[in-house]
Amino acid sequence: MLASVNLKDFFEELCLHRRITNFFIKNKHIFSIIYKQIFVNGKEINKKNTENEPNVNMKIEEGKEYVLIMWDPDAPQSSWVHWIVLYKKNKNKLEKTDILEYQGPNPPSGTHHYFFSLYLKPNQLSLQAIPQERGYFNINQFESINQLQKINEVYMLVSKIN
Repeated sequence: MLASVNLKDFFEELCLHRRITNFFIKNKHIFSIIYKQIFVNGKEINKKNTENEPNVNMKIEEGKEYVLIMWDPDAPQSSWVHWIVLYKKNKNKLEKTDILEYQGPNPPSGTHHYFFSLYLKPNQLSLQAIPQERGYFNINQFESINQLQKINEVYMLVSKIN
């Protein structure tokens, strides 16, 4: 007797595996975002699991600076920035500096996408145009002003809890 298989789920897992395999082979800037042992990889995560800052694991180059931005493009105020972090690897130690402190997801309604975008930052430049308010965050403008080069991105879905 053959087991019943949901072809859509099978195909999505196969595609995910192929993407991840290709990514690990081609990309030397590997990073993962983990909330309470749950990997952020496009799946829905319970809001209660995202209240505290996630663990960030990354493989980055020595002496270069990286910026991680967590943002919500589905916010009513255009987009909302939840976190901006500067990372640098110095003598095999990962140094982390919060530019904008972590604020966990809190969608006012429905389900929102939360992106974690990882960028290479020119070492000689300081970050400019740090948001004074979290709403109306323009990710494209921030990238451009700071000459950031996007090297990877993952997202999660979080829904309002009633």
